[in-house]
Amino acid sequence: MAGVMTIYEPGGPEVFVRDEQPLPEPRDGEVLIRQEAIGLNYQDVYFRMGEFPGLEFPLVNGVEAAGVVAATGPGVEEFAIGDRVAYRHVLGAYADARVVSQDELVHVPDDVSLEQCAGLLLKGLTADMLVNACYRVGARDTVLVHAAAGGTGSLICRLARHRGATVVGIVGSEAKLEAIEPYVDHALLYGEDAAIEARLQELTEGHGIDVVYDGVGRATFDLSLNAVRRFGTVVLYGWASGRPEPVGPLRLVQRSPFLIVPSGTNFYTAPEILRPAAERLFDALRSGLFGSTSITTYELDDVARAHADLESRKTSGSIVLVPR
Repeated sequence: MAGVMTIYEPGGPEVFVRDEQPLPEPRDGEVLIRQEAIGLNYQDVYFRMGEFPGLEFPLVNGVEAAGVVAATGPGVEEFAIGDRVAYRHVLGAYADARVVSQDELVHVPDDVSLEQCAGLLLKGLTADMLVNACYRVGARDTVLVHAAAGGTGSLICRLARHRGATVVGIVGSEAKLEAIEPYVDHALLYGEDAAIEARLQELTEGHGIDVVYDGVGRATFDLSLNAVRRFGTVVLYGWASGRPEPVGPLRLVQRSPFLIVPSGTNFYTAPEILRPAAERLFDALRSGLFGSTSITTYELDDVARAHADLESRKTSGSIVLVPR
């Protein structure tokens, strides 16, 4: 039997119910994974609340995990029983064990822990997509990163700074301000938008920000549009504070920015794209580029508290759920 955390109807963190289900049998091209670490991402909150179109309940939440191959179906050649593997963007991760298509899997190197992988893979691949595909960050760029102490935000900062860019990070508390100082050039605290905009103009000598990475959404999107330079780029990759209000064409005339709303699901569409990106990520991790990555762990059965802490911004870095 496998334990799964089921949501029978959308709502707050209290909606999770632990169920026991028979272990699934892997079919053609599938792999059964005994999961040891499950990544919690902010999009899990949207799934839990029923905010994505097409979701059907009952629902098993979560899209990212790492574990060990327990069985393989017919036609599986790249993975064997005992291999350490991970995946991202496959709904149904809040479980002790589950079946996943081999095309969604990457091998986890022996020198990377499964907890590290579950806390890093989706966020790291997202950051890789953002600084390489959405906007090719270069040494002459000034980059603004919202929620710079968060799991994805901190990785964007580190990757952009590694490229030689000038990185400005914004956070919501004094403690987080101190936390981001080692990997940004300028650390700012959220406050009055006008004051932040004035500071950004000062830092860029009136030029404006070349690329803004906004994973917060409603609370920060107006600031993002005002901070970007003329014909700069705003990348809206999440909306932790809610979806921004619709923006009409005339609102964009002032700066004429490029606005990108990317999806990792649409970008990492095949193993030949996914696996080289994962290797780059693991190389960056072992080289020390990401520093000492912050991971907070909760038992899988304690997922309600993990969601509540994430939504109240009590955490920084990555959150990992550990099956018992």
